[in-house]
Amino acid sequence: MKACFTHRGVRLFDGDVVEVLERLPGERVDVIFADPPCNLSNGGFTCHGGRCISADKGKWDKGKTIDKTIERDYQCHYRWIETCHRGLGQSGSLRISGMCHLIYACGFALQSLRMASA
Repeated sequence: MKACFTHRGVRLFDGDVVEVLERLPGERVDVIFADPPCNLSNGGFTCHGGRCISADKGKWDKGKTIDKTIERDYQCHYRWIETCHRGLGQSGSLRISGMCHLIYACGFALQSLRMASA
């Protein structure tokens, strides 16, 4: 896999973290910066360029019930965080960026994988 940026031994990859790490078998990564999907397609709105616009991304981004949405979101976050856990070196670091509503699912996945301290 070709890095999108290389300088002084540092290689930077851009893409879906699961796909990138699966294409780097056996290698250990020092830092992962992840910006996971926010799943904002709830009929809400956001601000873009000073205007209120729909936050809906499409039907694929909507849950049928709150329970199913919570379970789906947690499983999604658990999968990519588990992949990061396997790909990180012993002193590696995972940085997660995102909206406040997804931090709980990410935090629970981190705890489940023993990646977060209490």
